[in-house]
Amino acid sequence: MARVVNKTDFRVIESVHTPGTDYENGDWLINPDIPSIYDNEGNFVDYEPKRYWKVSGDNIVLKSAAKRAEADAQHLLESKEYKKAVLKEELGEAVSSKYSHNEKLSLLLILQLAVASGNTARVNYLAQLAAWIDQGQEILYAQQDNVDAATNIEEVDSIELDLDSWLAADPQVVIRTAKGIE
Repeated sequence: MARVVNKTDFRVIESVHTPGTDYENGDWLINPDIPSIYDNEGNFVDYEPKRYWKVSGDNIVLKSAAKRAEADAQHLLESKEYKKAVLKEELGEAVSSKYSHNEKLSLLLILQLAVASGNTARVNYLAQLAAWIDQGQEILYAQQDNVDAATNIEEVDSIELDLDSWLAADPQVVIRTAKGIE
């Protein structure tokens, strides 16, 4: 049995039965040394993060300290962008849990017609929903700013979007009610 590592994406496959035949195309290292982390007693804990790896001959070695710092900075940046996208999606799902896409479009159209016709009572009713959605956006922006300010992955991972009180404050705007306001 052998261990093989892809030279491009550093995919590690353990216990390969036929490394010489299936992995000979030059894209694979067969039984390479891999930078590993050991505990104080010398027991294997895990491999070093793959973002630190580079191919050197027939083995995997650690990049220089400067290159590892660059890799960490890039990893942090990518983690922040991913986290901000996840938070944005959470807010979108929260709004959609209360108002379907078609309801939002209908209410927007009703609002536009109310503004155009000068129906301030209808505008005021629908403005509750707009203000509520805006409050949700502000919660999102505050957490995205916290993500941007985070200095490590653990901080990024700990940031969450707490929408419970915001969801409870839903004005429950209804199309039928909005259309009935003259």
